[in-house]
Amino acid sequence: QLRSSLVAVNCVGLSGSVGWKFAEYLAAGNAVVSPPIDKELLDPVVEGVHYLACHDPQECASLCRRLVSDDAMSRRMGDVNRRYFRESVNPPAHLSRLLSAAFA
Repeated sequence: QLRSSLVAVNCVGLSGSVGWKFAEYLAAGNAVVSPPIDKELLDPVVEGVHYLACHDPQECASLCRRLVSDDAMSRRMGDVNRRYFRESVNPPAHLSRLLSAAFA
């Protein structure tokens, strides 16, 4: 069902970390609404590109409505997220990057 969803709502993890579901949303190519992501990843996710940031439930609902009504925006975000997962999060790509960094 996740892959058939246009929009996913993320929650931050413990101590403000990126929630574990975020990677699943990227892999599924969802447009994402999330509280601001403060913890840095190897390749940072960018507010407005990979997700829309919300600060309260009302703003979250408003941003979800915006993404549902703007098909081009949500599809573009979904495509960017799918590519980000494939190039940065997918285990083989992630391991390759770690090994390259370790032996550089």
